[in-house]
Amino acid sequence: MKALGTLTALVVVCCASTAMGTDLTLTIVSDACGSDVAPGAVVSYEVYGELSDSLNEGLALFGFDMEMAGVTLETAAIVEPGPLMTNFVEDLGLTNPAGFAGTPSGDVLLQIGGGQNTIKDTDPTIPPNGTVDTGLGKGGAVLLISGTITMPDVEGDYTLEVTNGFANVIAEGETGDPFWAVEAVGMVSGDTCTITVGGPSPGIAAAESLKDHGGEVFGQSLMDGYEQRASGVTTIDVTFEQAIVESSVEGNIAIEDKDGATYTSSWELSIDGLVLTVTPDAALTENCFTVSCAGMETTGGATLGGDNAEFDFFALEGDVDGGTVVNSVDASSIKPWFGSTPDAATFVFDLDVNGVINSLDTSLVKPRFGHSVTCP
Repeated sequence: MKALGTLTALVVVCCASTAMGTDLTLTIVSDACGSDVAPGAVVSYEVYGELSDSLNEGLALFGFDMEMAGVTLETAAIVEPGPLMTNFVEDLGLTNPAGFAGTPSGDVLLQIGGGQNTIKDTDPTIPPNGTVDTGLGKGGAVLLISGTITMPDVEGDYTLEVTNGFANVIAEGETGDPFWAVEAVGMVSGDTCTITVGGPSPGIAAAESLKDHGGEVFGQSLMDGYEQRASGVTTIDVTFEQAIVESSVEGNIAIEDKDGATYTSSWELSIDGLVLTVTPDAALTENCFTVSCAGMETTGGATLGGDNAEFDFFALEGDVDGGTVVNSVDASSIKPWFGSTPDAATFVFDLDVNGVINSLDTSLVKPRFGHSVTCP
């Protein structure tokens, strides 16, 4: 049987019957699915397989075609087996003649995948000669393949598809004595993932100055905004439109005031790479500032740059209304809220951030009458 030229022929090998109740679902996972990426971006992807029931002992063999119209996957795609797929790859397992990564045919990679040594071949000179792993894809998805695709330079929508799937499962109760009997699955469901090359470049979606008001943290928008609370800007949360690659952050956070002074900072990336918390080494006070994240890379393969990679703001303690000057208008706007606890709408009046709006807040304003900033 080793002379068979395709994996589909192997679906019949040692099959006791067809496992009509067991299906296989293939799922494409990528941060780039449904997103815009830059021309020539390198995007990562994964394909998972999950069996529909537990009336088997896991995958014995699988295969599927992968294509993306307008993209020659032979040169654009890298296909690697999942970490639990070792025994599906020659020489431990058996694949089509071109190998586990499939046979190139135009834009398509045919019959990606392989099969385990369920026939228990013992000849070490001819594949397959590995052992058999059980339970794969049973009771949860298993990573079949992963890799990258280099997207075209031409703008447009490109759809990655996994189709024409087939699979065997190890029959329920099998122990491998004298071999592992297998069954063909009933149906294999494919998947698609559409990626747009071009369109708006991903950038910064929001930026906030964070302060703790007696146990509750409130964020003041810094996207063409300002910080009026005591001690200026000390912590900034930057939210991105697309997740950021952590290794690209260091050296690409730039903070500069209108006089050309620069500020160093520490940082932490969280929420799956979507939020960057920046802590300047010195508080940003009474001046105009620009924060840039240009040069950071997204998981969709884009590099941040231009206006959508930076934001401007000013810091002026006591300037409640954001008029760039501290005056009696700011002081009078606080008084109606005396005695109240700050919330999402009123925290701007709790200038001393102690968790209550009172005369202590107006006392911060009055000595600063006449302080102002003039931004470019």
